[in-house]
This record gives sequence, structure tokens and C-alpha cells, in this order.
Amino acid sequence: MNGLGDRRRQADSSVGRRGVLALGLAAPAALATPALAQTRTLIRVGLSSPNRGLAGLAERFARRLEGVSGGAMRVEVGGVATLADLGQRVDAVVGHGDDWFDIDPAFSLFSDVPFGLSPREFEAWVLQGLGGWVWDQIGAEHGLKPVLLGDFGPRPVAWTKAPLTTLDQLTGMSAQSSAFGAVVLSALGATVTADEDADWMDSGGLAVDLAAGLPSRYSHLITPSALKPQSAVTLAFSDGFWSGRTVQEQTLINAAATAEADAVASGGIRSEAEAYGRIRAGSTTLSRLLPDLFTALAETSLEVIEAEVTARSKWPGVWEEYRLYLKDVTEWTFIGESAFSVARAKAMGLDI
Repeated sequence: MNGLGDRRRQADSSVGRRGVLALGLAAPAALATPALAQTRTLIRVGLSSPNRGLAGLAERFARRLEGVSGGAMRVEVGGVATLADLGQRVDAVVGHGDDWFDIDPAFSLFSDVPFGLSPREFEAWVLQGLGGWVWDQIGAEHGLKPVLLGDFGPRPVAWTKAPLTTLDQLTGMSAQSSAFGAVVLSALGATVTADEDADWMDSGGLAVDLAAGLPSRYSHLITPSALKPQSAVTLAFSDGFWSGRTVQEQTLINAAATAEADAVASGGIRSEAEAYGRIRAGSTTLSRLLPDLFTALAETSLEVIEAEVTARSKWPGVWEEYRLYLKDVTEWTFIGESAFSVARAKAMGLDI
């Protein structure tokens, strides 16, 4: 792996998601020149799962891209597809990095990481830091070009059938989780299962949980679990399809994706806050994860994730890059956001 200075120069020299921000909001319209409008580019997009949230996100991106390109670029959203379908049935796949965890655990570093980056921190790493370049290198190892399409926000809760007060309770507990979350819970003695009636159930987003009827099946909502502090979505292009696009087309795709990511982030805050209010007003017992248990989970998570990425990723050095950035931003996030949020809640008389 090259030195940090070399990586930064390589990252800054490419036209990517950071470049489109520097071009300004007016740039995409200016790039939709008559010459581009005379061509017609069709992008066939599949979904990693039949998740309605992914379908809606892909369809909104399609409308945005057609708009900013003046109709020169059109997206056709199809059904379920895998990364193996890239360059065959589809040109791109929309999905969470967790969906491709078995292929390479590094993909999940760009989706959700237990006790990892928050949505804002992750976006800063990918759009303004080395994260975008690192992500490109991992993608290249698997023949794809990743683009950030959105982040549904944190999933800071878990549903359980009883209070969780000690780590020993996890031993033998059935738990439904995925990717790094499943690996961490398994390391702590839980039995990971696909059972819809598991003792521990990761949140799929509170609005989704409500629609699935989880409050009627689980008596406790544990906060914060922090096994899924974010829920980022990737638009993974076939490397061949992406390299065949002009700089104009690549910039327009990035612009449409960035606009959709902004909309998803703001919409997620609103919908999750509303859903939490409805749950709080119901019969669910809201339980706090005790500080010593939270710390134990955090320590185990970081150890397990490092071992998993180092052992299985095609680019094991990605964990070191991720960890260094996480360390750099954690204190500032606490000062700028966490400490303020706690003080504000107390001033408003909220019991948190």
C-alpha cells in the first residue's frame, strides 16, 4: 500500500464524488450540453433485495438523473440482482454493503459498523476525506465502482423480550442480526438465526419496525445498541460500464446521487423521530444499555471487526484507514454534537 501522502494525491487527482461538490450546484445543468442530449444512455439498475426502501431510493435517483441530464441518461430499475450480474443483466446494483459481506467484509465498512462512524462522519470521510478513494480501491478489487446513494441513518436500538443488564445474558440468546453485528453477537455467545421470533432483533429502522408489528412481539426497546450507527446505501456500477462513461456523464451521476443522499438523510431524521414518538407513547418498555455493558460491547466489536477484515478482505489495510479516521473525528463529534444534544435534552426536561 502506498504512503498516506501518495494516497491523498491520487485521491485528489481523480474526478469523483468530491469533484462534483466543488463544481457547485449549477454545474450539472451546464454539463447537459446539446451534444450529450443527442446521445441516449440507458442504465439498467438492479436491487440487492426486494426491500421497498431500496426500490424507492433507486426510482428517485432515476428521476433526478433524467432531469439533470436533460433526458440524455435514463435509469431502468429492475428486480433483484447480485454483484455477479454486473455487466451482464444489469449495469449497477443498489444495496447495503451488508448484502455483500460474505463476498468481502470491507463492503460493510461502507454501510454500517458497530460503534463506528455516524452518518455525518461517514459522509465527510467519503466525500471530503480519503474514504472515497479507499472505497474505489476496494471496489476495483471486485470489478465495480461504488457511489454513495444515501444513508437511512442510525439504527440505535434493538428489540428484546427482556431487559439486558449483563453480557452473560447474551450466551445462548437467539439473535437476528447481519454482517458485523451478527459476528459481534456471535462472539459474545449469542446464537445468530434468521428466526423472526428471535430473542434479540436488530432494528430495520423504527418506521419499518412499526409496520412489521415489532412492538406487539417485543416488550423492550434497548437503546443505544450502536451495532448499526448508520445505514448507508451503495450504487455499485460495473467497472466496465463506469469507465465507458464520459466525464460529463460521471459528474451528472454523482450529482444526482449526492442530491438523493441529502434528501434521504433529512427524510430519515424526520421519519425515525416520528416513529420513536409513537413507540414511546405505546406500551413498549424503553430500556437503557448500562454503561459497562455498552463499553464491553464496544471493545468486543472493534476487536472482532479488525480480525474479520484482516482475515477475509481483499484489501485488509482498509480497517486501519477506517480506524484512524474514526479516532480523529470521535472527540470533535462529542464536542460539537453529542455533548450539546445531551445538555439540550436535559434543559428541555427530557428523561434520557
